[in-house]
This record gives sequence, structure tokens and C-alpha cells, in this order.
Amino acid sequence: MNISTTKLKMYRAENRWSQERLAEVSGISLRTIQRAEKDGRCSNESCMAIASAFGVSPAELDDEFKSSIGDGSLNIGGVIGITIIIALISTIIAWEWNDLTYLLTYGR
Repeated sequence: MNISTTKLKMYRAENRWSQERLAEVSGISLRTIQRAEKDGRCSNESCMAIASAFGVSPAELDDEFKSSIGDGSLNIGGVIGITIIIALISTIIAWEWNDLTYLLTYGR
């Protein structure tokens, strides 16, 4: 498995851990930590141990992890839902506005 060397170093720096300390906390060898930081290669088990040590998911160490939700494509169901909600809110506001106009014009 390939992990992001940048993310690995960033998490280690955030925790102010040396490579030796990360090896102790994760329960894997110092050599494995060094290799992972150098070229991003490690086994799935090592990735899980490192992620667990940092309290993140293994996917967050992955080179391919994206911090956004979804794939960027347009969700037509969501667009229709938002359109319906806006239409309902607009109708309610218009309805209330008519009631308010009536009250202001004719009193109670």
C-alpha cells in the first residue's frame, strides 16, 4: 500500500513525535517507519497501525485520499430537492406577506 509521505510527516510533526516514538506507539519497527516516510510503501497492517497511532482512518494516510465529499459531479436529486424547498419557502413567505398586507390595510 502507498501512503502519503507528506501526511505521515505532518501527523508526526503535529504530535511532536520522533520516528522512534511513532514506532513505539504504533508497535511497528523503526525501519518500517523510515521506509514509509521515505518512499510511502508499507503493508496494510503497518498502515492501520500508523493510522491508529495518530487516531485517523487509514484512508487519511492514503495518497489518493481527498478531503472533499463526493466526486464533484452534479447530483440531480439534490438539485430537485433544493428547488422544491426553495419553492415551498417562497410560497410560505408570499402567503404570509399577503396576510400581513391584509392586516396592514384593513386592520385586525
